[in-house]
Order: sequence, then structure tokens, then C-alpha cells
Amino acid sequence: MTIGANVTYTLTLTNNGAADAQNVTVADNLPAAVTFVSCGSTGGGACDGFGNNRTVTFLSLASGSSASITLVVKANGPAGTTVTNMATVSSATPDSNTGNNSAIANTFVQAPLPGLSINDVATNETNSGTTTSSFTVSLSAPAPFAGVTFDIATQDDTATAAGGDYVPKSLTSQTISSGQQTYTFEVTVNGDTLVEFNETFLVNLTNVSGATAVDSQGLGTIQNDDNANLVISQVYSGGGNTSAQFTHDFVEIFNRGASSISFAATPYSVQYAGATASFGSSKVDLTSGTMAPGQYFLVQLSGGANGAPLPTPDASGSIAMAATAGKVALVTGTAALTGSGCPLAATVADFVGYGTTANCFEAPVAHPRPATQRPILARPAAAPTLTTTRLTSWCRRPSRGIRVHHLTTAVRAPLRISQSTTSQSLKAIVEPQWQPSPSAFRLQPPWTPRSTLLRRTTLRQLPTVIM
Repeated sequence: MTIGANVTYTLTLTNNGAADAQNVTVADNLPAAVTFVSCGSTGGGACDGFGNNRTVTFLSLASGSSASITLVVKANGPAGTTVTNMATVSSATPDSNTGNNSAIANTFVQAPLPGLSINDVATNETNSGTTTSSFTVSLSAPAPFAGVTFDIATQDDTATAAGGDYVPKSLTSQTISSGQQTYTFEVTVNGDTLVEFNETFLVNLTNVSGATAVDSQGLGTIQNDDNANLVISQVYSGGGNTSAQFTHDFVEIFNRGASSISFAATPYSVQYAGATASFGSSKVDLTSGTMAPGQYFLVQLSGGANGAPLPTPDASGSIAMAATAGKVALVTGTAALTGSGCPLAATVADFVGYGTTANCFEAPVAHPRPATQRPILARPAAAPTLTTTRLTSWCRRPSRGIRVHHLTTAVRAPLRISQSTTSQSLKAIVEPQWQPSPSAFRLQPPWTPRSTLLRRTTLRQLPTVIM
């Protein structure tokens, strides 16, 4: 028996005589090392007594019949001793064999089993390679002579082994040897550069022997250490209107950070409100797709019949933005903003107010809305002085929604482009002291030199400028 635990004595009473036994009494004066808890009997026995001195009486016990008595007691100790309990039976009916009218039970008293538990662990994910989450399985007291055994295994939670978040592990018959108190279980966590919420997996203890399971489940938290840096790079309103450049409104998002963004893991939303209106249901939830560092994401909105079609969008919605003034927010999560937008909520990743009547904007002033209906450059490069080299590239009829990047990654010169009204050529102005040649720019399909049908150009790497 274990100190503090309940122990059950079971007494079986049998009448082996030829006659019925009358007024049968079973007496059990329980030892001081235990405390009486409860008594029960079959065959009509009545439990009675005071304290540890218990009796069970039967009016009669038929010849050849049996009855069972259960006495539940609590073990008090001390540990390392043997408790002896003796019960006797008597009857008003003469018994020809009294040698079997008593029984003794000897029970060894041991210290309480130690409690077994496992801790929770939090580990930074890192951007590459692996890290180790070390779980500690602990006993509340040294393991008994026979030791403690258990099985231990990982289990998916929001982090999954199939998704590559961690390496699954399962071990059986693990042991904490006699006199020891701890055991270490290590789980490999895989690093990545994906922005996501903290994720968790479980470590379970099962088939515990030699200890009492107190906390048999550990929680492993993989802490995201990647930061999102998404901004609104272009806003275009009035799509499809008379003289519109494009058939649809659109919002373009740019990932200017060093981490990838999975909208399935960390949803965003593009939300719109009129210039003086409150935000509400006008939003597009971004719940699928991935943006690598330096990548753009095109969200196509409502449109009309006029203008050129947009490139294939990455997401679409039905928001109809006002042509002359409005407010656009890029929001972490899909919960709708409320009010005018100002002050900006903590969930707002970027905010653009355009037109002279917009009542909320992140920039020092609202972005103007050009009469030519060109896209708004929400995140321009640093303003150049524009006093040095002019370079004319060899493209004709460039689109008004053009991105140009300086190809040489070592030089981060401010760059802007303009369209010549006479030669229909694309001019680049670069700061500071850089003397490029036409070969320093490279066009990507469908852009080709002398192309007469141009939609969008990317001239590689670095600062973004939009006409």
C-alpha cells in the first residue's frame, strides 16, 4: 500500500457446515497504520462499529453459501513497514471446525509514488537550419527502486510535421532510473522566413508506471521571429470611367521586407472608405497566396468598359473607389476598421488617403489625384535633385503605370522616369554620380525594344518609381 492512498480489504465468508449458521458476526479491528473509510457487504450483512473497530453481522448464512465484505481504508504509514490486519468470524450456531474462523493480511507500506510532469517550451524559429526544443520530464521525488517508465511522443497542434514546422518523434519504454528525477526529450524545429503566427505542437506522456501522472502533456511553442513589411505601392481609382487608363480600379501591394508572407497563415485585407466616410464592409480579404521579398501583389477592384485591361490580378474584389478622393488601408487580419481611420489602428500596416477632401491619411498630406487618372505612387523613392545624367531607353509608347528598377544592385540611386511628348521614348533620370548606358537596363517579356503594345515593365532590382 502507498501512504495516502486507499486500500481495500476483501473478506469472503463461507458456511461449509451442514446447517444454516445463525447470528453470524465478522469482527475486524483495523490496525493503527490505517484509517477506516467505508464498509460494504453482500448477503444482507450489516456494517457497524466505531473508528477502526468494525463489525458486520448476518442474521443467518445458509449452508454452502458465501458472502463478501469490503473494507476500504486509507494508508497512513510509516513507509517501509508492514501492516498486519486480522479478521475473525463467529456464530450462534456451533462450529465443528474453528481453525478457519480467522484470516490475516500483511501489506507492505511504501512512500507515495512521485508525481510525473513535463514542462512547456518556447523556441525561436530562426530563418534557416534547425533549432532544438528541449522538454524536461520531472518527478516530484526520486524514482523508486524499480524506476519509472513511460512512452513519449509529439503530436500536431497548429504546427504540423507534414508542413515542415518540426520533426516528429516517438519513443517507448523510456526510463527514469531509481534515485533519479529528470529525463530530457528533444524535438527538432525547422527554421523559415515565412511570417506567421506563433505555432504550437504537443508532447504526450502515456503508459506511465512507477509514478503518478500529474501533467502528462507539454506544449511546444514555435515563436515567429519574421517580421512583415508590406506597403501599398499603387492605388488606381476611376477604372473604366471615360478617359480612364485602365478598365478596373486596383491596389498594388509591395513586400519590401526580408520575409515571405503567406496570406493563408497571416491574412491581410484591403479596406476602402470614401473621403469623409467611415470604414465598414468595403474590403477584400487576402487569405491565399504568398509574397516573397521584393514581390508585388495586384488586387483588382470594380471596373467598367473604358481603358486597357490590367495584368492578371493576384486577388479580386468588388470595391468601387471614388475617382477623385478616398481612403485605402492595408490591414493585418480581416476585421473591418471603424470610423474615419484616424488615428490609425494597430492593425493598419499601411494607409493612403488621396484627393483634397480625404479626412485621414498617413503621409504629411493626402496624395493628390491627377486629372490624367494615373496611378498614385504611394511609396516613392527618395526625391532626387535631378541635376545629372539623363538616359533615354529604347522603348516606345511606355505605359503610364510603369515600374523601373536600377539593375546594378550596388548602387541605390534615386531614379524616376518620364515620357517624352515628342519622341515617345522613356527617359530615366538617375542620382547621384552614375553614368549608365542603354545596356545597363534590361526589359522583361512582354516588353521588348521598340514594342508598340506595352503594359508593364520591370527593369530589375531596387528603387521603385511609378508614373
